[in-house]
Amino acid sequence: MAVLAASTVAVGLLCLLNLFLTFGLIRRLRRRGGIGAGPPAEAWDLGASLPGPGHEIGPFLVPTTDGRSLSGNRLLDGTLVAFLAPECKTCRERLPELVAWAREHDRERVIAVLDGQVSDVSGLAALLDPVARVVVETKGRPLRELFRVSAFPAYCLVSGGKVQAASLDLAQLPAVSRS
Repeated sequence: MAVLAASTVAVGLLCLLNLFLTFGLIRRLRRRGGIGAGPPAEAWDLGASLPGPGHEIGPFLVPTTDGRSLSGNRLLDGTLVAFLAPECKTCRERLPELVAWAREHDRERVIAVLDGQVSDVSGLAALLDPVARVVVETKGRPLRELFRVSAFPAYCLVSGGKVQAASLDLAQLPAVSRS
């Protein structure tokens, strides 16, 4: 009986030691930004998903759905570049707003960049093609990388080869002059 009591006490002490070590490990991980600390601050900063004002875009040459090419050095001042993905629920919800906005502006100053790596973009392209120059990125993300966009939908206003303003909401961009 004494052996059984001693064994029970030993197991109980081992359990307590294990509990203290586990709490110590959790506390250390939280201090270092690991488990239980939540995502890093930049993950919640939506501004990190967009280029800042003055971000220089750099040269590019990509094909559009109408068989033409789009060149970075030929973008007109006041061009809106919209980044969309067909699997993005918010993109689909805000698409009518973008189409209505684009109808009121020069088609040459509206570019829609569609992420075609995961889903079929033909439906989006058909809606946007009459009002915007449409680029479908199926291999790589050259424009998303040049613009430093990592969220959808994203809207960038470009002038002089630089981003003048960027937002995840089209209504938040400054008014674009009609030409």
